[in-house]
Amino acid sequence: MAICFVDTETTGLDKSRHEIIEIAIIVWDGGQLKVYNQRLLPVHIAAADPKALEINGYTPSGWMDAPTFAEQAQTIADLLCGNIVVGHNIQFDMGFIEKQLRAACIPIPRYRTVDTCTLVHEHLTPIGCPGHSMDKVRAYLGWVRPHAHTAFVDAMDCYRFSKDFHEKNGMKKGAADMLSGMAG
Repeated sequence: MAICFVDTETTGLDKSRHEIIEIAIIVWDGGQLKVYNQRLLPVHIAAADPKALEINGYTPSGWMDAPTFAEQAQTIADLLCGNIVVGHNIQFDMGFIEKQLRAACIPIPRYRTVDTCTLVHEHLTPIGCPGHSMDKVRAYLGWVRPHAHTAFVDAMDCYRFSKDFHEKNGMKKGAADMLSGMAG
């Protein structure tokens, strides 16, 4: 079992009409990190929220050679299958992923989740972190991230936060064992 640190960027907040335009899955098997980072060509760009596109840095020219989600769906399902999926507000990301996997006729893989928002709420908020957003966590921890709101940067920050959290709390077990015990 590996741990997958996941983040998506979308054309808006409503999974019923918006879609993923970028996904990062960073797979840690206890040794090396393997990175899957992909822009995805939106199929329904007319339904996009202009503010979401601005935040995510979407431009038609930047995405013109990107594959669609359907073209990458099996790869995404295979990366997640049987693993622990960690992310910041992971239910949001997995809701979009599952919706788009269904649309591509790909079975939903089995996985377990850990939400780093819960770790922030339980461990950082009581000692002064001013909020649960990844931007607030970055500021509180003194991380400088000029390119936040890319799937890769956000997924890497979930990896960094999870790793630092376990190291600073003197966890004797391996991170995979700890996250496995926390996974829902």
